[in-house]
Amino acid sequence: MRHGDVLGLWLMSAVALSGCGREPPHNIVPLPRSFEGGEGVFVLDAASAISLIDPSDTEAREVVEPWAGPVRIGTGLTLPFSPDGALRVGVDGNGGPESYRLPLSESGISINAGDHAGLFYGLQTLSQLLPAGLEDGAESVAAPLEIPSVRIDDAPRFSYRGMHLDVARHFFGPDFVKRYIDMLARYKINRFHWHLTEDQGWRIEIDRYPLLTEVGAYRAETHVGHGRDDFNGDGQRYGGFYTKDEIRDIVAYAEARYVTIVPEI
Repeated sequence: MRHGDVLGLWLMSAVALSGCGREPPHNIVPLPRSFEGGEGVFVLDAASAISLIDPSDTEAREVVEPWAGPVRIGTGLTLPFSPDGALRVGVDGNGGPESYRLPLSESGISINAGDHAGLFYGLQTLSQLLPAGLEDGAESVAAPLEIPSVRIDDAPRFSYRGMHLDVARHFFGPDFVKRYIDMLARYKINRFHWHLTEDQGWRIEIDRYPLLTEVGAYRAETHVGHGRDDFNGDGQRYGGFYTKDEIRDIVAYAEARYVTIVPEI
């Protein structure tokens, strides 16, 4: 199983457990505050288009564009923007931070969000309403797609929803960290605790103290076996670090997905 697959299962299980005791009538993770099923389906096809509640809202467009093309779900569709699109989305300022309302019927889909983070989370929920198996990296599935009618009213139960990644003891490169952030955002986790330094590895470039990375970012070899066993080195130098540009790039990547990085140094 790939790292990304394990990561997805782990995150989904952790978030889903927060709602144990309720039997959800859907596959949305985490459980929305309110969910009502309806009659009929909305058909998503090449003729579907997106309409912004406020066409001048540039941040809303920046939130929607990565989702709209090519819909991030393996359909091969790229949804255009149109004043009269059947997918009407945007920020109306109602409902509180990170909240959204998602009514979906045969005639169209709306996402009315309390703020831009709420709009982003509404789109994550809409992705989960699509047929099972349409995940990032999946093979394209032919449109049209039928999405069941629902009415969802959602807001976070906890304002701080975090996950941790220790790259000091075991280094993960920038591509993996971005994939990790993608998974956090998919499940509406808004804090990323990034453990960057430890006695076993210093992972962030500091111009004034170059030895921190020249020496501190690497170890001569790694112990093989249980920590209580006598040392048994594998003879392979191991380590790595992030340049300042890589750190800035990852911070911006997380910010675009409404994930705040909390560095541990």
